[in-house]
Amino acid sequence: LAAAAVIGRRFHADLLAELLVDDDAASDAARRVRAGAALNRALALGVDSRVIERVGQRRYAFVDERLHEALLEQLDAERAAALHGRCARALERSRERGHDSVFAIARHYNAASAGGVGVGDPQRVLESNHRAGLLAHARHAPLDAHQYLERAESVARDAGIALPGSFFALRGEVCGLVGRIDEADRAFAEALSRADTPLRRASIHASIAEVKVAGFFLEEAMHEVQRGFAALGETPPAESVWAVLSAIAALVRRAPRRADTTTARYAERRRIALRLLYVVDHAAYFSMRGGLLVQSAVRTLQLATSASPDRAQVLAYTNYAMVMAVLGLEGRFRRYIKRSIELARVIGDRGALTRAVGYRGYGLDLLGHSRDALAAYREAMALGERRLDADAYGNIALALIWNLFDRGHVEEARVWAERACKRFLVNVDARRAQTHVVTVYAACVFAGRGLGGAALQQLKRARAAMRPFASEIYARASLLSGELTVYVETGELDALFDRRVEQFLELGLDPRRLTVDGRHGFFAAAHGVLLRALRRPGQRLRGRVRDRARMLLDRVRAASDVPILEAQWAVMEGLYCYLTDQADRVEPWLERAETIARRIDSPRALCEAARVRAHALASAGMPAAAERARALALALADRHGMATR
Repeated sequence: LAAAAVIGRRFHADLLAELLVDDDAASDAARRVRAGAALNRALALGVDSRVIERVGQRRYAFVDERLHEALLEQLDAERAAALHGRCARALERSRERGHDSVFAIARHYNAASAGGVGVGDPQRVLESNHRAGLLAHARHAPLDAHQYLERAESVARDAGIALPGSFFALRGEVCGLVGRIDEADRAFAEALSRADTPLRRASIHASIAEVKVAGFFLEEAMHEVQRGFAALGETPPAESVWAVLSAIAALVRRAPRRADTTTARYAERRRIALRLLYVVDHAAYFSMRGGLLVQSAVRTLQLATSASPDRAQVLAYTNYAMVMAVLGLEGRFRRYIKRSIELARVIGDRGALTRAVGYRGYGLDLLGHSRDALAAYREAMALGERRLDADAYGNIALALIWNLFDRGHVEEARVWAERACKRFLVNVDARRAQTHVVTVYAACVFAGRGLGGAALQQLKRARAAMRPFASEIYARASLLSGELTVYVETGELDALFDRRVEQFLELGLDPRRLTVDGRHGFFAAAHGVLLRALRRPGQRLRGRVRDRARMLLDRVRAASDVPILEAQWAVMEGLYCYLTDQADRVEPWLERAETIARRIDSPRALCEAARVRAHALASAGMPAAAERARALALALADRHGMATR
């Protein structure tokens, strides 16, 4: 049973038998029969003694983890290492029988070598860790992938084994995913030094660009995009007037079909180009560079229509549709996202289908259809959130969380925020940019739910995650927007709030050229100034404070180009009118907010409107009507989890 403990908490009797029969006896049938009989007796005794239990055909598990650990402790280091080595070799021999043992082989080889026992050729240790790293990366577990690939590189270095450029390209990508930026840079440099074809160089530049854009290093990402297209012998998207006009012309005419679109070489070029364009989409979106978005959209669409249906085509149509949503072209968005979803169903790619449905929600949100967007997000998660790659999951989950929180469905937003935190911060993905954003969103949601301690903990994590991106203005805007929102939700409108408002304004951002979550800094800043005035005796805005509130509201108005933002702005305008003795203008603003709120199902806007109305009615000497408005606000807050309201 001590040997069984080396295999793991669960083990197969056949594998245990191979560990217990030495190499000299392996070919002796009689000795194998005797050993097998002895093993069966030992297993039966273990079951009767409740040390192990049967969990399948010749499969067993230790009943208690403490028993498992105690048996391991009985083995001396040399014996344990020898058993680990035998276990790894036995698992390698059993792979043809369908054992999914890639990770186990690597772990056992690593344990054997750590115990000081030679396992023969170090190439075996290297290859087992390389295979495990590849599989972990494919399963979106970069923390595990990083561990295996780091071990593989260490073994190769000690044994003097040369590694191919493809290994370093993978290592660089994985290091980027776990935030080891310096390691990623070194690995990519090694990969580029070994790249012997333009296609390989282009692929490596695409990987570097993906790591950079995921970290909000937007300019560095665009430099890698340029290098990638140069390696392909193509011109990268540009923002010149001529380039934009050419792109618009291309929208209304079909590009000639290339003659080599069925070759493997073209398929690889197309795949790399789509990866580069994906980076352009993200960099242009975060920096709101419309010309680049147009260029990227046209190139993406041309590549999507230049080959037979496949996953790359589905993703290309999805990305093109998203660019159309960003540009406000709703008709083209709906047409191409529908095409993407239908194509994913035709080719039977459930992962691509889930991504397309989720991005349909994201596009609808950008176009102001918040209720329909929520239905799409939920459909995507029901289709299978585990099928989504890390980036797609991050984008869809974060959009879902903000959709719910922004409209006031705070309790459901909290549930999704906790799920997103678990995925990004515990096991599956440690991509720093996504971690930064998910912690910011979670902080806002937890604050709105009344979980002040959890909100501050998430803000602390967000600040730590943002350190590598401190020079990126849009990452800073996102963090400051989140901090301001947390302070408004918790009511901590003190000197620290004022400093954060100043820091946000010093970024010099145009609210019309920000992503939706970035714009919330203006909303939180304005709302905080108004709420602080509401708390003070006399409840009035005067002098410089009034001018500041008006300036912030003008920024909010410029940012309110989707219904949910417009509803919040209208409530704040009503509150501003109340605080500046414009009583006759309060109700029209509140009615405007409520009309929008009912259309998009926003209990937050309805709650805020009722709260402002209660103050206005009380000030007008109508206590009964004020009490009804107050009761409505409290009921909405209680029903939807807006604890701080």
